[in-house]
Amino acid sequence: MKHKSISIFLLTIIFLLLLFSLQSCSDMDFQPSGDYISGWATVNDTALVPGGYYALSVYESKANTFGYAPIRSDSLKLERHYYDYRVFYRIYDVPKGSYYFAITWIQYPPLGGKLPVLGTWGCDTTHDCTEHKLISFPNFTGASYNILAWADTSKKLN
Repeated sequence: MKHKSISIFLLTIIFLLLLFSLQSCSDMDFQPSGDYISGWATVNDTALVPGGYYALSVYESKANTFGYAPIRSDSLKLERHYYDYRVFYRIYDVPKGSYYFAITWIQYPPLGGKLPVLGTWGCDTTHDCTEHKLISFPNFTGASYNILAWADTSKKLN
């Protein structure tokens, strides 16, 4: 009799724990946190420019967007992948708002001024494109944003 009551007690505890864990789940548990934006950055040829580094740059949405300095630039550690270079990026701590994301080249040491934009999300490497797409932050969609860019800075978009 004692073993039967212990078994019933243990089964009751397991059932309550299971019920509690199911009740604590909600749709928000399956939503991305929104505290980062990520995707693949691809430089479409192998002629990397020396004397600087490639970066993912975040620009505010305003007139002549790429004529100003970005609000943030994170260096990209590009890795050779057949006929191009790629890296999966993840950028954190972007202020709430909508931004343009671009792959840029930053001379080292930096000289200041505007950076050569080599590709943007929405236009990639198209020179006459004016439809650069905004990315909203926080990113609760879980979407990835893949950007294709030139390696050669003479092909810059701006």
